[in-house]
Amino acid sequence: MSEMTLPPSVGGGKVDLAQTISEGKEPPNLSHLQTIVGNDVPTGTLRQGVVCKDDKCDGREAYVEVKQIRASDEAETKFMTCAKCGKRWSEHQ
Repeated sequence: MSEMTLPPSVGGGKVDLAQTISEGKEPPNLSHLQTIVGNDVPTGTLRQGVVCKDDKCDGREAYVEVKQIRASDEAETKFMTCAKCGKRWSEHQ
C-alpha cells in the first residue's frame, strides 16, 4: 500500500495513494506527435574513416557513441554502428 502523509496545513493525516483519483483537466491529446527516433536507429556522432568490422561491407563511416560503463578510473567504451550496413561493435580504449 502506498501512503502519503499530508502536512498539517492541509489537515494532516495519511492518504492511501492507490485509492485516489485525478480531478481536473483531461490529459492532453498527444496523438498528433510522431516518434522520430526508435530503438533501432543508430545514435552518436557520424564519423568518417571508421572501417566497418564486417568483411562483406566496405563502409567507412560509423555512428560512434562513447560511454563510461566500467569504473571511472578505467577507459571508456566506444559503441559503433556502421552507417552503411548497420553492423554494431564496441571497442575499449
